[in-house]
Amino acid sequence: MKIKNVFLTYVFLLLFVNDVSAAKYSGKKIVFVNSNHQGYEWSDGILRGVKSVLDGTGVKLKVIDMDSKRNNEEFFKKKMASQIKTTIDEFTPDLIIASEDNAVKYLVVPYYRHNYDIPVVFCGVKWSASEYELPRANITGVIEVALIPELIDILEEFSKGNRIGILGTDDYSNSKEAKIFKDKFGIVLKEEVFVSDIQDWKKEFVRLQESVDMLILAPFSILFINEDLSSLREIKEFVVKNTKIPTGTVEDWVAKFALIGIVKKADEQGILAAKAALKILDGVDPAEIPIAENEQGNLILNLAVAEKLDVLFAPSLIRSAIIIDKEF
Repeated sequence: MKIKNVFLTYVFLLLFVNDVSAAKYSGKKIVFVNSNHQGYEWSDGILRGVKSVLDGTGVKLKVIDMDSKRNNEEFFKKKMASQIKTTIDEFTPDLIIASEDNAVKYLVVPYYRHNYDIPVVFCGVKWSASEYELPRANITGVIEVALIPELIDILEEFSKGNRIGILGTDDYSNSKEAKIFKDKFGIVLKEEVFVSDIQDWKKEFVRLQESVDMLILAPFSILFINEDLSSLREIKEFVVKNTKIPTGTVEDWVAKFALIGIVKKADEQGILAAKAALKILDGVDPAEIPIAENEQGNLILNLAVAEKLDVLFAPSLIRSAIIIDKEF
């Protein structure tokens, strides 16, 4: 009987704590502005992290997609930002979470950098927000950093030379990151190739196998998201068949196609941003919340690509890695 009473007391207390937490933020509203679109894996992961913190708090979350991966034209991004601003005005949120560079560049900077009436938390901004003149009194956030020197060190173990190339979608984020690889770490990129369709991506992937000794795969899922025939499985089969040099990535979902990944966790960006948002709703001044950056990462080894290259991973690498099997 005692055990039953203790259990019931525990359940009551748990429900009470949850109710108090929900009541604390009841009526509060947050807008989450996604630079990309639902279905883009990295952005989905950030939103998943945000929801994992906010679910059950009583906060009403509104998600708005900017869709700027599939529509990279300048006029489209500015037009979408204006429309999103109107939607935000109508929703009257207590706070905005802006995810990734385009949401910050086209929405936060022109409309909220000098508007101190509403606090903003950004996340997924690559490496630094200084180019946007952030943080501000009403704006804090989370920057996204990559373990690129560590990735290059491992790739060099399996490479026959030191010529490095990078291949990905032609967009601002990829160009920004390539510049940081060079400026911050002194990495010499012999080839920087950013393309706009899947056929060009395939063509350049094959060409780069001969012109560089190591290849960094930047995000490129937008190239086949609307291609009926270019499924993930077909892309992986193409990559495995045509890989001749070590390939690597710092993006978790791209590790499906690379020999080695030292990858960031998208969820972490969302979790850190949502926690900062709740602090602000608690009354903490955004200026008192320092800019955070991701600290978590995973080593991923791809056995299908390793087999094609006749690469044998050291047991020490295997023990600390997530293994992608030969089956997709």
